[in-house]
Amino acid sequence: MATGKIVAIGTSKDRSHCEHDRRLGELARAYFSLKSSLEDLAERDGQIQQEHRWTIQQENDYQAKVDPIATRMYDIAWGMVDIRANCLTGAHAKSQVLLDWCDPKGELKDALATSLCSDIQTMMDARQR
Repeated sequence: MATGKIVAIGTSKDRSHCEHDRRLGELARAYFSLKSSLEDLAERDGQIQQEHRWTIQQENDYQAKVDPIATRMYDIAWGMVDIRANCLTGAHAKSQVLLDWCDPKGELKDALATSLCSDIQTMMDARQR
């Protein structure tokens, strides 16, 4: 005989699960958007460096200005890999733990967008110096 409760459709527990799935979907979309932006930046960065055929000193100066920003952006993106993977595989318990830890108020998407815009602007400013 099976133990446990059957949750009827439309109960608060069921709606909570749907909300959780919706939030995970938003995080996954934010991850893919961020990953795409990072890939575009990396490609453009490679083009800029090749176009200018920088000397070793110029390259070192550039890396000193931009690397901390790029590293932070990649850390943010890869920090979301577990959330994305769990969202796609439906591993709800682990996803919920990650979601509660990373995004307790559902603000991660906005924070990522704000942070990414700020970091891109800083990177562009560093290139112009």
